[in-house]
Amino acid sequence: MNINQVNTAILVGKISIVEGNNKKYWEIVWDLTKKELINDTSGRVYIITSDKIIKKIGGSQDKGGLVGTFSWYENNALNGRPSIRTYGTHILIYEELMNGKEVEIYMIRSKKVMASIKGLFGETLKLVSVDFKAMENICKQDYKNIYGKYPEWNFQENKNQWPLNLSEECNVINQRSTDNRKNKNK
Repeated sequence: MNINQVNTAILVGKISIVEGNNKKYWEIVWDLTKKELINDTSGRVYIITSDKIIKKIGGSQDKGGLVGTFSWYENNALNGRPSIRTYGTHILIYEELMNGKEVEIYMIRSKKVMASIKGLFGETLKLVSVDFKAMENICKQDYKNIYGKYPEWNFQENKNQWPLNLSEECNVINQRSTDNRKNKNK
């Protein structure tokens, strides 16, 4: 699906290659005119595209806003003990960039609504985010209703295994991290 068919998403960042960095292969250039939106802690759906084609639909309510959500993909994928989702997405984005594709990030933010929140002794009216997971599920279902499956990089939802090379590479990073910890504790 082309992102131009989506009525609710806003372009918030473009991804570019980082040369000579062994901790990450790419970085996000955020649209600073949308800084308030990007840093908003409301629940959100994010969409990763390659040449305007939707590759992944995800959701988050990270306290760091969308920057915090993508920090995992951008900054933590090649070191420590990354999950296959974190590592795999980082590498898939890098491969798209190396193939000359334009990779972008779009966002759909949940609006905050006034709700009565129960505490131990009563209720308080408070401005809260709509559940991002409900939004994410609707977005993924909209996509699936058209294509019969979820976007290509939504491996878990499609009940697909990550490519073997990515799983093996991720395991090597995790094993190296484990070995380094063991050596430090000797």
